[in-house]
Amino acid sequence: MHHKKRKKEIQRVKTESSNHYQKTLIFGTLLSVFFMAMSFNDISNDSYIDAIGLITFLGFSVFGLVCLNYLFNQTKITISKKRITKENRFKKKTYQNIQGYKEGSYSGKYQYVKKLIFKTKKGFLVIDSSSYPNYYEVLGFVNENYQRLNDDNFKRYDFQQTLFIRIFFLFVSLLFLGIFTNRQLENIDHLENDLQSTQITLLANPKTERGKGRHKNKHIRILTKEYPEFEFRIAGDQYDATNQSILRKLRKGEKIEIGVKKYILETKLLQTKEPSFWTKYFHWKKINIYQLNHNNKNYISLIRIKMLRNSEKFWSWIFLIMGLFSVFLIFGDYSK
Repeated sequence: MHHKKRKKEIQRVKTESSNHYQKTLIFGTLLSVFFMAMSFNDISNDSYIDAIGLITFLGFSVFGLVCLNYLFNQTKITISKKRITKENRFKKKTYQNIQGYKEGSYSGKYQYVKKLIFKTKKGFLVIDSSSYPNYYEVLGFVNENYQRLNDDNFKRYDFQQTLFIRIFFLFVSLLFLGIFTNRQLENIDHLENDLQSTQITLLANPKTERGKGRHKNKHIRILTKEYPEFEFRIAGDQYDATNQSILRKLRKGEKIEIGVKKYILETKLLQTKEPSFWTKYFHWKKINIYQLNHNNKNYISLIRIKMLRNSEKFWSWIFLIMGLFSVFLIFGDYSK
């Protein structure tokens, strides 16, 4: 009798939930709520929603929902001799016709993680030692009741596991090739033909600021009485080509003449043309200045800007090489 009872108990095995990542998930949820609030405050006050702010808001929203899902909706797996059932609060999925399994492993943040990979007609199912504390109990049951398969049966699984990194390298390659193409097609030598002048009144003294990015490049910020909703900037090559005495000589209330791209003047300042999607939703409030004149003195050298841009044009070949290398990495072997 005792022998029959023991045999009945091992007809199936259930995974036990782990709270190993609970603190991380709680922190991730709180962090996403914080950044969602900040980005929502930015986009809700704009006449034109900046796409970067919107993408940031949506990204942290999705991240927060994923953290909440993992925190309160843990998946439980029941393995019997003929089927595997995977269920949570919202759905239940049964895998039948299990073809077999293989053991795998990967390096986790704190430990070496082992995993079981099942091949079924519905796809692949993974159980790892990091998510389920009774992994080795499950492993023992699987070793006794399922067929072990070789790596040739899991080529599609290996490809699926590397799909994200391939998409990442595709994005990187498009980014580098886009930068190269943009630099090469830019008409630097006739830059002045694309500029148009307009007079503005300084709302405050011009001042130097640092960006919020990794490199924190300097730029000169100019606010105007006529267009208080926009932030005029002397940045990048224009900043390097600017006479820095501008910060001492220009004062609030003075009138200056600035040169901006003709397209920007027509779409943002004069509003005689409909802005493109890129202009409307990416950095709408920022306008780059290419020329600045005050009392018959020019404070930004177009010749210097052209020299800097042509230098960038030469170095853009590096982006072509990096882009082609990223294309090569898309087809690399990441199975090992």
